[in-house]
Amino acid sequence: MNRKKKLLRNILIITVISLLVYSSRSFYMSPMAAHMAAERNFHYGPSDIIHVEDFSGGKYFLGKYDRWISCSTIEKVWGPFWRSGGHTFGVEVETDKPLTYTWSFSWASPKYQTEVFGILHDQSIDKVVVHLMDGTVLTQNKFYEDMFLLHWDGQVEFDQIIAYDSSGTAVFQDQRTR
Repeated sequence: MNRKKKLLRNILIITVISLLVYSSRSFYMSPMAAHMAAERNFHYGPSDIIHVEDFSGGKYFLGKYDRWISCSTIEKVWGPFWRSGGHTFGVEVETDKPLTYTWSFSWASPKYQTEVFGILHDQSIDKVVVHLMDGTVLTQNKFYEDMFLLHWDGQVEFDQIIAYDSSGTAVFQDQRTR
């Protein structure tokens, strides 16, 4: 096979593979498109995006839909492409508690990403503190509308969450059951 035929063959192979990747349901050209597709795949949403936050290797989409809240992990892969990360799901809001929250982890390239997210129902809550199994303490006092998101790299698991009012009094506390 001469050089021109090899070059033509290689260009054709690269074009076909590029078209397959681009048209695949798994890869998208923008993080928002990947997020919307993930919600469609789980028959959830479309949610109102409250906050988008970067992490090493992708983005978190914090959203609300009807009586539900969600946090989607969207990963950047293969240069310009994006795909849904380890989870996209909704959590039903429990308004009888001062806050509704959940935690989860996912394998986000190149490492584990773990997050706690939720929504505040008690307007006196001024700060949310998360304790991890290794003794690390994460604090958030900046909220996105009435939602919060705390995330960290690694497989260290969530242990406890405490919400405080402006005077430092614990308004809500929940220990993870093992």
